[in-house]
Parts: sequence; C-alpha cells; structure tokens
Amino acid sequence: MPPDQPDSQDDTILSEDELDIADEENVEVLDEGRYVVSANGTPNVSEETASSADVDERTGSVDRDAVEDWLVDYFENADADYGFHVTATFDDRTDQHRVVSNDVVTSFEALVLWYAQQVGDGTPVEDVLGILLAEANVSVRYPVQTLVGLLETHDLGHEDTIADLLDAVADDRGVNLSQ
Repeated sequence: MPPDQPDSQDDTILSEDELDIADEENVEVLDEGRYVVSANGTPNVSEETASSADVDERTGSVDRDAVEDWLVDYFENADADYGFHVTATFDDRTDQHRVVSNDVVTSFEALVLWYAQQVGDGTPVEDVLGILLAEANVSVRYPVQTLVGLLETHDLGHEDTIADLLDAVADDRGVNLSQ
C-alpha cells in the first residue's frame, strides 16, 4: 500500500477536534459557521466582507444581492487565481461547493469530482466522469502523449494491433487515459 494512503478506513475518519478549523492561523472566523480560509497566511478580511450578508431580523432571510456582493468580494480578495462557488440541486437535496486555488487544473478537478460524487449514487467517480463525458455532446481531444501512456502501461508498441490494445484493456472495465 502506498505510504500516503491510510491503512484502514478508521484512519480516514476525522475527529470533531480535527474538523474544527477556527484556531488555524490561515482561518478568519466571520461568525458561527462562516469562515474565510487563506492558502497563504492570515486571510485579509475587510469589515465590509465580514458583514456584507445582511440578515433581515424579522424574516431571517438573507438578501440575495448581499450574498452575491459578498461572493464577488470574497473571490476578488482571495489570494488565488481561480475560484468558484456552486450551489446545485441534486434530486431532492441542495449542496454547495467552493474552491479557490492558484492551479487551474486543481480548480477544475475539484469541481468535476464534487459534481460526479453528487450524481454518482455510489458509482465510482472515474466511471461517472467517463459516462458523463461519453454521453455529453462535447468532443474531448486528448494529447497524443495520453495514448502513448496507455500503450506503455500495457506494454504495447508500434508492432501491436488495435486488437492487442482491446485485449489489453478488456479487463480494466474501460480505458484510463490519465496515464
């Protein structure tokens, strides 16, 4: 087993203390359940950001414009080049996901993995992503090196046939092009 993977599922379960991020140096607590997390040191949170999501005390509702203004301010002040906040409905539940990163691939990966986990209904994420891309009306172009990696993984070369490739990947339940 690789050293960066836990030995058992118990090693992947976080305790309540491990989930409490309020005392971390890169976290600014705005109020109960609201945090700003910085990738590089203490977050730079303006007074306006901390209080921009105004709540109507009579109805308990949050003004939509205030939330949108807060999100714009949050992302403009985030110490990251890429970010998103998504609120989505999946069948009978609504979920949210927010990511900021300086890596465009990390941002994209976080979005598609989260989406696949929400719609997958227990199906492995890599299978969900493959099905979604195969069924979408979007053509995906992979770099040639991706195919070269697949061939090398299965010890195939120029002298091998397409039939050899199909035989090599038949037991894999699909083709993994991330090689």
